[in-house]
Amino acid sequence: MRVLLLGSGDPFANLAAERFLFESCDPNQEMLLLYVNRPCVVIGRSQNPFLEADLRVLRRYGMPLVRRYTGGGTVYHDPGNLNYTFIQPRRGYDKVQNSRRIIEALSKLGIYAEVTERNDLVAGGKKFSGSAYRLTKEKSLHHGTLLISSDLSLLSSALKPSFPGIEGKGVASVRSPVLCLNQVVPELRVEHVIHTLVQSFNRGVWEEIPPEAELYRDSRHRMEEFSSWEWIFGRTPRFAFDLLFEDRSIRLDVVKGRIVSSSFFGQKVDQLWNLEGPSVD
Repeated sequence: MRVLLLGSGDPFANLAAERFLFESCDPNQEMLLLYVNRPCVVIGRSQNPFLEADLRVLRRYGMPLVRRYTGGGTVYHDPGNLNYTFIQPRRGYDKVQNSRRIIEALSKLGIYAEVTERNDLVAGGKKFSGSAYRLTKEKSLHHGTLLISSDLSLLSSALKPSFPGIEGKGVASVRSPVLCLNQVVPELRVEHVIHTLVQSFNRGVWEEIPPEAELYRDSRHRMEEFSSWEWIFGRTPRFAFDLLFEDRSIRLDVVKGRIVSSSFFGQKVDQLWNLEGPSVD
C-alpha cells in the first residue's frame, strides 16, 4: 500500500488533494493518505451547517467551516487530530476490515479499541474515530478521524446548533461521548500514531507531499470549489427557525442558505434575504 503524508494544514487544500487522487489514480492502486488540518469543523455532504455548528464560535476562533463530498456526520479537526484516507479498488472493499487494521496498529501503542455497528472506533465505550465513504464502479474511498490530543472543550463549543429549534431536512449527526487517545496513553502524540500506522501498512515507508507540490497545484480548482459559499452554504437543505424578540418571534424559511420568506407576527413578508456565510450573528 502506498502511504502519502500530506503536508498542508489547509483543510480545503487537503480535501481537494484527496478528491483529486481518488479521481485520477489507477483503479488497482491502494493508497493510505495521512494528514493534519488546522482547527476547523467539517460537515457531511448533506448536512445543515446551521444545525451542526455554532458559526459564532467558529468566527470567534477563526475556524473555517468545511463541507465534505462524502456523507456522514460532523467532526472537529485540529492539530491533535489525525485524518486517514483509504483509496482502494472497489473489488474486495471492506470498510470494517479497514477499521480493524487501524485498531490492530493502535494496539501496538497500548490502545485497545473496538468497532461499533456504525463503524466508529471506541475505547472504554467512548468514540475517538468516525468514518465516511464514497464508492464508484471501480474505486472505493474510506476516510476518518483519530482524536489523539484534540481540544475537546473547543470541540464541544463548536459542535452546537447556531440557532435553537431548527426544523428541516438534512442528515443530522449522531452525538456520542468522545475521548482523545492521550487520555488512554498519556503523552501520546500525533507523530507516534503516524509512525505506527506507516509501519503497519507499508513497513515504515511513506512519501511526504509538501504544500507546494504538484498535487496541490493540480487540485486547486477543487480547492476553490470546496471553499466557495455556494458549496459550503448553498447546498444547505431547506429549513426554518424562529428568531425571538422579547415575547414575539419571526419565523424564517431558508432555502439553499438564503432566507426566502418570513412570518412576522403571523404575517408573511415577501422579501429575499441572504445569509452570507459564517459571519452571520
